[in-house]
Amino acid sequence: MSQAAHDAMTRKQLNRALYDACGKDNDQTRAEELLGRGANPNTVLGGYRNALHQAAVFGREQIVIMLLSKGAVLEKRSCHGYTALLLAAFWDKPEVCLLLIAKGADLRVRDNVNCSLLSQYGDNAYLTPSVAAQRVAELKAAFRAGCHPSQVQRRKDENWAKRWPLMEAATGCGFLLMAAKKAELKATALPTDVALPPLPTATEEQRRALRHSKVLGNIGLVRRIASFIPDKERGEEEDI
Repeated sequence: MSQAAHDAMTRKQLNRALYDACGKDNDQTRAEELLGRGANPNTVLGGYRNALHQAAVFGREQIVIMLLSKGAVLEKRSCHGYTALLLAAFWDKPEVCLLLIAKGADLRVRDNVNCSLLSQYGDNAYLTPSVAAQRVAELKAAFRAGCHPSQVQRRKDENWAKRWPLMEAATGCGFLLMAAKKAELKATALPTDVALPPLPTATEEQRRALRHSKVLGNIGLVRRIASFIPDKERGEEEDI
């Protein structure tokens, strides 16, 4: 190609050249030069695939990293609904799969016929069942430990779930942040010579509420917790 023809490449030609450089040609230098001249890494050629899809299919890890740094959309879909991650799984490129998951790709995405990445490995006729199972286990573990928003939130929820019994007990015992408690006491302070108002017990509903508070209120909750703590003699018996 002459220099004049090289300079006069249309946007469509730039995108096609980028597609080839990221896939079959494996030419990162050429790909970067084409991007600098205006090639779009997100253009799906002929409704088929884009440059990132091709890099994933061919297992071009460094080109994948470069394309993502240049604005390639991680979850862009092909005509069949494949993301780069789905294509990397279909063509058994586990390193690219792990790389894309580390960049935030969603393992749960399904294509136009409702196939997921995990089913792609399960249906791969070129892999033995044991290898496919190993791939799936590795990708699941990577996704659960990864930076996808769903997994970040899941880990937060699991951490709070571990603390939930303690939070319930603390709430029942009236434990509040010290600053908030101090402000509450200051706002509701009574003169020291004012008697506490009597507990209302005129109606059955009020008497039921009083019994409920004695069982599940602060005092009742403390008694309930204390009932699970064995005394010295009982503790010694259980140790035998």
